[in-house]
Amino acid sequence: MRQFRPSPIPALFVFLLIALPSSILGQEEVIPFLQGEVTLAGEPLSQGVVILHQVSEQASGEIDSVRINSDGTFQVPLPHVPDHATRSEIFFASVEYGGLLYFGPAVTEAVQLDSVYRIQAFDTLSVPPGGAQIPLAARNLFLEKTTEGWNATDVLQLLHEGERTLYSPVEGIVWAYPLPPSATDFQLGQADLAPDAVQVIDGRMQVSSPLPPGERYLMARYRLTEEEFVLPLPGRTDKLEILVREPAPGFDFPPLALSSPVELEAGNRFRRFVADNLLDTEVRSRMVSEPWSLQPEWIALLM
Repeated sequence: MRQFRPSPIPALFVFLLIALPSSILGQEEVIPFLQGEVTLAGEPLSQGVVILHQVSEQASGEIDSVRINSDGTFQVPLPHVPDHATRSEIFFASVEYGGLLYFGPAVTEAVQLDSVYRIQAFDTLSVPPGGAQIPLAARNLFLEKTTEGWNATDVLQLLHEGERTLYSPVEGIVWAYPLPPSATDFQLGQADLAPDAVQVIDGRMQVSSPLPPGERYLMARYRLTEEEFVLPLPGRTDKLEILVREPAPGFDFPPLALSSPVELEAGNRFRRFVADNLLDTEVRSRMVSEPWSLQPEWIALLM
């Protein structure tokens, strides 16, 4: 009877499967992870759920969730490596604490996965009726002269210096701020708050969503129906700039002082007025006479 001997070819094939690197046999699919930490007042938040969100042109919503570890860390898988150049989408994560949602930054590039993704949560503090007093770290008012008044673009930078998230227990006003009395035709621009959280009602900019500690930007466009207008500045304003687009007639804005002009882009030159450390102030625009000077053709004639 003939004895069976295994063929050397299959044995060699098995050896190659074991010995050859995976790069030759085929690449393993890399699963990207968002690795982060949730803190509360600087300390790790030991419990809760982190929710992963995806926003793209096709759809948006929650796509995954994981529980927070006892040391405040978490790790949640992404469906693929983020690449904003090829996919118009963003990822971000959120956590709920004290009935409020706190969000981390947007993730659009693979390099962001190399660092710790941080979400900060805070305890809450209710505000009195009418909202809390929050200082302005900066305010920039851009003005363009029209036949009847001015077109204004108003950029406000709020500075919440506390350690708790401000909220209204009856879903009312968290913060409110007056705009010039002659302002009309309001249009709200970009803000790092929910789109429906900011409104202009009765000439006042109002925020209804909770405000965590830190800085927040708000922008409004409106029309001023008077050349000489009043700009109210209740509370503290650390820095104020009024920038008048050239060409424009002569105006000043006491107590602001005329400073060096700026050119934000080619052809957009602005006359600049600045003031620092204002408290419960109002600015009144005032038309001034242009300094008299001889035209070049008259100088040539006299010579």
